[in-house]
Amino acid sequence: PVSRQGFSPDDLIDFTPAIREAARAEAARYRMGPLYTPPSMQGTITMPGSIGGIGWGGGAWDPETNTLFVKASNTPTLWRIVRRDAPSDTVDFEYVPDLGNSGLSVRVPGADGERTPPLPLNRPPYGTLTALDMTSGEIRWQVPIGDTPDVRNHPLLRGVPLPPMLGVSGAPGGIVTRGGLVFLSGGGSVFYAVDTRDGSVRWSADLGQRAYANPMTYRTGGGAQFVVIATGAGEGATLQAFALDQGSGAGAQAAQTDADHYTRYELLAPGSAKFRILYEVSATTPGATRYFNAIRRGSVATDESVTDRMTGAALRFAVVGGTVARAGGVRGADSTGEYIMVHLARPVPPGGEARLLIDKTYEDARSYVAGGDTLVFTRSLGIRRNAVVLPAGYELTSVNYPSQVRQEADGRIAVSFINVGPADVPYVVKARRLP
Repeated sequence: PVSRQGFSPDDLIDFTPAIREAARAEAARYRMGPLYTPPSMQGTITMPGSIGGIGWGGGAWDPETNTLFVKASNTPTLWRIVRRDAPSDTVDFEYVPDLGNSGLSVRVPGADGERTPPLPLNRPPYGTLTALDMTSGEIRWQVPIGDTPDVRNHPLLRGVPLPPMLGVSGAPGGIVTRGGLVFLSGGGSVFYAVDTRDGSVRWSADLGQRAYANPMTYRTGGGAQFVVIATGAGEGATLQAFALDQGSGAGAQAAQTDADHYTRYELLAPGSAKFRILYEVSATTPGATRYFNAIRRGSVATDESVTDRMTGAALRFAVVGGTVARAGGVRGADSTGEYIMVHLARPVPPGGEARLLIDKTYEDARSYVAGGDTLVFTRSLGIRRNAVVLPAGYELTSVNYPSQVRQEADGRIAVSFINVGPADVPYVVKARRLP
């Protein structure tokens, strides 16, 4: 779930033993239980509370990756039922919820018995940002978002180790950009740009007052892009706008690098124009968590899968546009093209690599032509190591560059070629059906 469901003693604040015991004593006064535990005259602690879960801010959907980014709150509410003793021309019930006393907190005296500010009854995170895979329904990642200064600066918590982010409770949501960023405040006073890949904060700005609103973005006629958010309330309300750095802004990524490429083309049934591509590559960009592989223009890609060669595990991927690839570090990416965006199993270590196997089937009638008993495969090959495997029952008749020819265990003929130059090679393989 994107937020906690139900309330139990495990949800109580526990930064120090004294705070924990005070929270236990306070919670013991009320009823607790799983989701849908009904309100009661004793008072029932429910979570999500009255503002959610997910509030009116809703979610931000990225159509490129089919991912929904949702801000949620973990703030319990006390639902107590009381007898209605005042006449009403709108409510015709004997019992009504006591909305005036629905908040929950705990107080712990200071060292000298002085009165201290209240603390939340529950433990953090008080707000989260979650990336939901809308294809599988699974959570891709979930991180605390925002902070709660009243907790972080509480006098009883001086010197107590606290999480880097406590999270902030609030209904506002965010927006997602094609550059791979989610912008939001979450209801707090800090504005964040969060990386859609892993939830890491790429940029933040102190707004000086709470921003209880969803942001928006626009682009000027001159091409400059701004992100705007409303802050404060009443006469102190403001609109704060931030210009995105067009060269190396919050979304800028290191240029994608890779090494040790190998491509194997397996020609499928003659006349189908289809061939299977097994592409092995090492992603080498330090810290990278994604790798982009271009889908060649003019080819229709199907049956894609990606494997981590170190573990053999399948990796998540999505087909995205060139704008996303460029933002992810593919310099010169075609904005009208398509790319397979692979989510790596782990960040690439400095000086290390992530070895991948990308398996896909192309249909391209210009590259793979069959007629009668003959076939021709023509492909511009830019990487160093390549192999073309003929369909079963075919023999090689010619190839236009020096190549190695061998018969595989299943009887198919494999033609291997090493490109020793810096330029693409127009590789042509011709074959005929065996008599």
